[in-house]
Amino acid sequence: MRNDRAQDHSCRHGRVLCVRGAARFKELLGQTPLEYVTEWRMQKAMKLLQRRDKKLIDVARSVGYESDAAFSKAFKRVVGANPGEYLKRGYQNRGHV
Repeated sequence: MRNDRAQDHSCRHGRVLCVRGAARFKELLGQTPLEYVTEWRMQKAMKLLQRRDKKLIDVARSVGYESDAAFSKAFKRVVGANPGEYLKRGYQNRGHV
């Protein structure tokens, strides 16, 4: 029991999400922490793209990507269309990743 407490303490205070914490996160939310963060980033990106007042690289950087190419690849993987296709199809599945 003492080792569990020490492990929990080190995970929280070491700013490292331990396996145990990730498993609990998935149990509660149905997604891994990475899936959750990625979905949140794409939700934000969709809103920014819909405004049409930013360049793609600016949207990418706003949600944590260093390049528009990396962002576009992730966007397509998560949303099912690249950013340009997403805009052309008129925001189908709007707000849903």
